[in-house]
Amino acid sequence: MFLGEITCREDFYQYLVDNVDGTFGCGLCSAPKPQKTPTNILQHIESKHFPDMFSYPCPECTVVLGTRKA
Repeated sequence: MFLGEITCREDFYQYLVDNVDGTFGCGLCSAPKPQKTPTNILQHIESKHFPDMFSYPCPECTVVLGTRKA
């Protein structure tokens, strides 16, 4: 699969698969179970396929994390 340019978190949508049964999956692997909403799949795509691509500072301390879910 051709990997498109990732410049912002919204670019992960290009790897979101809209299944015919109304569920969503990962276009890069078949690891996660299909989900009814895209949120968990987008978190999977970021954490498993593009970890540490973006940084997310904690609003309560000085820690900077590599994924939004972290």
